[in-house]
Amino acid sequence: MKEYDYVYADPTGNITILVRDEVAVEEQPKVSNYLCFYEPDCEQVGFVYYDDPDADIRLRMAGGEFCGNATMSAACLFAKDNDFPLSEERTVIVRTSGTKDPVEVRVLREEKRAFKGCVKMPKPLEISEVLLYYESDRYMLPIVKFEGMYHIIYTDKMSLDDAEKAVVKWADDLNAPALGIMFLDEKQSVLTPLVYVPALKDFYWEHACASGTTATGYYLYKRNNEPVNIDFIEPGGKLNIKVDNDEEIFLTGHVRLRD
Repeated sequence: MKEYDYVYADPTGNITILVRDEVAVEEQPKVSNYLCFYEPDCEQVGFVYYDDPDADIRLRMAGGEFCGNATMSAACLFAKDNDFPLSEERTVIVRTSGTKDPVEVRVLREEKRAFKGCVKMPKPLEISEVLLYYESDRYMLPIVKFEGMYHIIYTDKMSLDDAEKAVVKWADDLNAPALGIMFLDEKQSVLTPLVYVPALKDFYWEHACASGTTATGYYLYKRNNEPVNIDFIEPGGKLNIKVDNDEEIFLTGHVRLRD
């Protein structure tokens, strides 16, 4: 395999490799698998470009899915490349896979390679309940759909093995571009994300999931019919999700970059 020019991003432990080289779309899953093997902490791979006239930076995830943490990381990479000053918030526009409209990210440079990012997340396309089957059991579960990612909100117990098998089956049953199961402990504000990307034929127990956090916050907003402002505790740390009365959604986290 050739060597690749990439940046290692750590958004709340959801380790993301951002590849700077031009890689054909059909080759991206293979390159992603190689880089995840080379960087065993990596949970996902995206490819970044500076070729979009209507955005500051363009991002395509290896599986074509939408990822909020990778979007935040790409915006922070733009801030680093363009030498944003310390302690001054600026807006970066990211064109990303899995959603048709560019995404706005507010970036604050806290240290040389450490950033705070606030993503104006796309509004979900749909929220509903879906009947799913696993082995002999029936599940009626809330599902939140984005263009490039679906998320199931799950508040009961499930073994690791069953969860890993169920996410693959349910992604196929739903014909999902990518599927997350967000295991929610609402009382403790604890969220444990499991994500499966069919194009990569792999699943990840992610340290943090921005789109899943957004889906969970939006689900609670719709269920309770009131604004949401929650710090979810995830395996890699905290992500904050806000949903206001206008249904605008903001996700805030921190990113550290390493070449």
